[in-house]
Amino acid sequence: MLAVGAVALPSSVTAQDAATTPTDRATIVVTGRSKAEKERVSAAVRAMAQQRDRNEPVGRFAAPICFATAGLPQDLLASIADRVIADAQLAGLQLAGDGCRPNLLLIFVNDGRADMDWLRTKHSDWFWRMDLADIHRIVEEPGPVHVFTASEIVSRDGERMSVDPQTDVPQLNVSISSNIVLPVRRDIQASIMLIDRVAVPGRTAIQIADYAALRTLAMIRPQPVQGIDTIMSLFNPTSASPPAEMTAFDRGYLKALYAGAGNERATLKLDRIASTIVAERAAEVGPDRP
Repeated sequence: MLAVGAVALPSSVTAQDAATTPTDRATIVVTGRSKAEKERVSAAVRAMAQQRDRNEPVGRFAAPICFATAGLPQDLLASIADRVIADAQLAGLQLAGDGCRPNLLLIFVNDGRADMDWLRTKHSDWFWRMDLADIHRIVEEPGPVHVFTASEIVSRDGERMSVDPQTDVPQLNVSISSNIVLPVRRDIQASIMLIDRVAVPGRTAIQIADYAALRTLAMIRPQPVQGIDTIMSLFNPTSASPPAEMTAFDRGYLKALYAGAGNERATLKLDRIASTIVAERAAEVGPDRP
């Protein structure tokens, strides 16, 4: 890891207090998770997922994670790296061994927009399968964070596309699909996050690491969903008090994303994610948490 520059980062993290609900000792209270809660979480999941076609698979890493970070003092980088790796392991991902080639990068820079535009220009081959609108969205993303995720459709067994030398048309051999699973999956090949150093002060290593893990391990939209407690609000200028760490919503999202097969249809996968989030939130603080 390369340490560049010096930025002070607060080390303290304020834990959130769990709410308790007193009950009458003479009464047995049974509380169920309402249908409205599931629908509200489902709507939030669909809004957050970077998914255009609900019949396509949801993107996720299939290869072991090899994490690298640079651009801050060494001790801060080490704290952030430890937390990101822990987040990945809790989500069920495997880690690559020593000497691996990084496929998950978190770099702290002076001007993320300019650097992302440089990547687009100097490494245009990384973006060749992306729509121009998506490339523009990545470069012009407002705020101090810019994320580029390279992904591709492969067979359900991981076979990559080949190009017919006569027609120059990509081809992929797949089996017959069903109403539940697809003959293909979307594999994230690499994810790069650039964070402007000016945005670091006032945020803890845990907050930054959890935010980075959620955005790089899952293909999600950068704007946080209103009314949902999520670490995605960390760099939102309208958020007065972002969470101190990943919330039950965030943990449930990653946990369900990496559970099960990678070739599920998005409609089914997103529903599983919502169900897991509802269960995680209920287990942590009860079903009535906003």
